[in-house]
Amino acid sequence: MSLTAASSSPLLPAWLRLEQLGPFDAYAQAMGTVMLTLALLQLLCSFYTDARALRIFALLYLLTGIGWLAAHPRAHGGAGDVPLLPVMVAVVLIAMNVWGMYEFLGLARRRVAHLVLGTLGVGAVLALWVIRFGATGMVVYGAMAGGFGLCAWLAFRAAQREGNVGHLYIAAAYATYPLMFVARAAFPQAMAGFELGYYAAVPAMIVGMMILAVSLIRARQRTESELSRRIQAEDSLRHLNSTLEDRVTARTRELHDLVAGLESFNRSVSHDLRDPLAGVAGLAQLGVMALQRGESDKARSHLATIRDQAMHMTGMVQDLLQLSKASDAPLRRSRHELGRCVDDALAQLQLQPAMAETLRQVQVQVHALPACEVDADLMRQVFVNLLGNALKFTATRGGDGRIAVALRQSADGAAVCIEDNGLGLPEGREAELFKPFCRLHDNQVSGNGIGLTIVRRIVEAHGGRIWAEHAELRGARFLFTLDGLAA
Repeated sequence: MSLTAASSSPLLPAWLRLEQLGPFDAYAQAMGTVMLTLALLQLLCSFYTDARALRIFALLYLLTGIGWLAAHPRAHGGAGDVPLLPVMVAVVLIAMNVWGMYEFLGLARRRVAHLVLGTLGVGAVLALWVIRFGATGMVVYGAMAGGFGLCAWLAFRAAQREGNVGHLYIAAAYATYPLMFVARAAFPQAMAGFELGYYAAVPAMIVGMMILAVSLIRARQRTESELSRRIQAEDSLRHLNSTLEDRVTARTRELHDLVAGLESFNRSVSHDLRDPLAGVAGLAQLGVMALQRGESDKARSHLATIRDQAMHMTGMVQDLLQLSKASDAPLRRSRHELGRCVDDALAQLQLQPAMAETLRQVQVQVHALPACEVDADLMRQVFVNLLGNALKFTATRGGDGRIAVALRQSADGAAVCIEDNGLGLPEGREAELFKPFCRLHDNQVSGNGIGLTIVRRIVEAHGGRIWAEHAELRGARFLFTLDGLAA
């Protein structure tokens, strides 16, 4: 069957009989079809983005499309008065337009009272006008121009808050109709009044398309933002997992060290504390017996030995307290010169008579050290322990003893180095140095074997690591890194 035969068939409805449609009728049918298509597309998109706003616009374009298919402005755009019902329908459609924009821009909850009162107010004014004076199409088109102008203003303001999504295009499309209405009012001879109704379909169609486009752009941006957020969350989770593994490894190592330290502590207590306590008890008994015999000189000798043993045990308890502090105390970081920490450590060592004597015999060279974010008190303790060890091990060399503090480059980056030419380290036992209560030189040098454990805890708390090496001239070299330490 040919198109001509189909179009002339009496079985087809009038709006499909193409040869019977005038220009305005064909325009109205085309606009109605476009509006219904936009309504369908907006309804489908509402399941993915801007659900409430797109469904309001879908209902608006559905009603508008049906209106264009069933009737068009020329039916009531002539010289005669417009009935009250079309005016009220126009008010409802304008209100739906504004309501849809409020929802689309996220203003509906804050402006719902404005919307309801404005719709009722405009509807009441137009109803009184129609009842009292009657109304031509220009009254309805004026109300449409006002509603479209408000929507244009809302879209323009939204473009300032949410750029690069197309709000300015929506504002321009809405603003087209108020401008045409003003032009028609200024030059009434240039355009028939009813034609404004037909022109309204063009900006309305563009608005519908731009609403769809902006919704999809916003949906894409939200998707990209959510994807970026999830990627960042996954990266954070992976970083957390990796750091958690590191923390678990570090904590496991600390627990192993703690267990080893407890074992050493048991041995140390059984030897270093039990024997001195037994000796103190025996000397006390001998002192009592000496006093009973009137041998005061011998009693004083026993008391001096008891004092030395008590001081030794007090030093061990003090070292244990320092180890606990290094493990549990929170860091109070500040920008501090490491060279100043060395000077403070040497000043503290100078207050100990034995160390003061060694410092007069041993040559200590302190080279320039950089500033770093550290806990100054704990870092001073690091240098007190390391320099104190170096002094004890170089004291046997007398005037030939040398200690150097400097910054060196290592495989882990910049490291602080304390080097001496003292007794040196037992071959192959460097890793044992930092275990609690470990004494590799037996009783050759005084100490409890806790100082280096304290140093390691403090350095690791600062994000670094410490290790020991053999120096060139028989001595020992201790190196440690810190988080943020640079040459």
